[in-house]
Amino acid sequence: MRKRTFVILATVFFIILITSNSALTFGAIATRDWYVGDELIFGDYFKYDRTVTDKGTDFASYRGKERKFDIQYTILTIDEVAKQVSVNVTEKGVFVGIYDLNYDGNEYAKNLLITSHFFTTYYTYDSNTDIVFLTQFSCGFWSYKLLEADWSFFNTKFKEIFDDDKVIKTVSTPTGTRQITVAELLDSVSYTICGRSNIVNARNQFTPIRTKWTFKFDLAGAIYIYDTLEDEYVTYDKYKITYILDYTQGGTLKKCQYIREYKYETSQSIVEYYLESTQWLGGGEKLLIQLGFTIIVFSIIGFSVVAIAIIRGRKKKGK
Repeated sequence: MRKRTFVILATVFFIILITSNSALTFGAIATRDWYVGDELIFGDYFKYDRTVTDKGTDFASYRGKERKFDIQYTILTIDEVAKQVSVNVTEKGVFVGIYDLNYDGNEYAKNLLITSHFFTTYYTYDSNTDIVFLTQFSCGFWSYKLLEADWSFFNTKFKEIFDDDKVIKTVSTPTGTRQITVAELLDSVSYTICGRSNIVNARNQFTPIRTKWTFKFDLAGAIYIYDTLEDEYVTYDKYKITYILDYTQGGTLKKCQYIREYKYETSQSIVEYYLESTQWLGGGEKLLIQLGFTIIVFSIIGFSVVAIAIIRGRKKKGK
């Protein structure tokens, strides 16, 4: 009798152990760490710079924008059926509006964590060289600030993005079509995915409990711009993309950052570009800084002459 009881208890314990382990790795919805009445502050930073220098005249044109501000989310209600959270949004204490936001993490993962949404690319066939050139590249997607997520499912979908045979783009050529795969793209660029620069090791980083993902791509020498004067494609001297997505285990956005920077030179001009968009939990900027778009056209030579004249004028005054 005792032996039978022991066998039954051991069996029950084994079943509990197996099912609880499965719950940790497959289909486990993480417990939310945000509740009705919570007041969450998110910082928001945006910066854009673009400088074009004419090689013939040394004139440079600059266009830029920068802003920093905090947004406060006050959670009013949570609809468990519709998977929506109602938030009161304020900026610098000023009411912005009340919004109903979707928080279903599995739907988010199914709709966005796919290769065609994660990578934004454009390939161009050049009839002069019979070569298909990569001419545009970006990665990442917009983020929810509040999620209820199964992180195992999330990471499975992330891992699927980087399957070797997934097609990123189909390009038409005179002889038919050519399909660009993930493997071909990654073979042509430098990258780190969650800190790994080997795709096999990178895929292994998408563990069931991971909630922070980092992607860095360096495409210098692999991406091209068309030089209209020379009628040829030339490579970018610099082209880097950084995308970071980071959540708490309970589904609150900790950080979402996208940075794109590049530099290229054609026979006519030199172009330098920088774009950054960052949102993070906690904020820190209590004052809105709005510089707006500005366009400044100046001559490097002329600026130098004016600067020298001012310096000489000051020296004469000092005598």
